[in-house]
Amino acid sequence: AAEVMKPQSALPVCSRSAPLLQVLQHICSSRQNCVLIADGELAVSSLLGVVTPRDAMRAFAEHVPVSVQVGPWLRALRSDWAPRAVDADEALQDCARRMVEHSVHHLVVTSSSGVAGVVSSTDLAHAIGSAERVVEVCRLADEDMS
Repeated sequence: AAEVMKPQSALPVCSRSAPLLQVLQHICSSRQNCVLIADGELAVSSLLGVVTPRDAMRAFAEHVPVSVQVGPWLRALRSDWAPRAVDADEALQDCARRMVEHSVHHLVVTSSSGVAGVVSSTDLAHAIGSAERVVEVCRLADEDMS
């Protein structure tokens, strides 16, 4: 997972008490497709989860006020975010399988030092597309050499 993830340093982080509007503004201003929500310092034990554009759509559809504190709202949606976390050395195929099994598009990547980053379904799609291009280039090169 680490080879395709967005590093934690590139991702916006908001506290649990931040209003939903602020979190959504961070998604827009950072040009990232998620915001990490944490209590205090960003560590695996303090991470409450990830807010994504999909969550924004859900909030809009459910008429959630943008003034709501994101932490309690996120907890009401997801009691356990453990299925949404993977080790940094997790194989990309296993990440894809987990996303499908849990109907999520983002996984928090963890390492021994804490939260390493986030891998999204888009990151996986780019990696798969790149791998297929490499295979095709190698196949064409083999054909040219024959």
